[in-house]
Amino acid sequence: MLIFAGTQGFTDDLKVSEIRSFEKELYTFLDSSKSSLMKAIATEKSLSDALRGEVAAALKEFKEKFLSERAVAS
Repeated sequence: MLIFAGTQGFTDDLKVSEIRSFEKELYTFLDSSKSSLMKAIATEKSLSDALRGEVAAALKEFKEKFLSERAVAS
């Protein structure tokens, strides 16, 4: 998931020092909020166009949350 995020530009504007936190929090988010998506990926073992869209939407949702939490903490 992190490789997809990186290759699709979701981490481009993050500082290198933020990547570990991003990864850790991303996996927590996916496990708690997107478990059905993760199960679908595990079952299909590839990213269809539909799954690719769901992954992108999940990453967008998470990144907005991640950045807003950082803005509040600053």
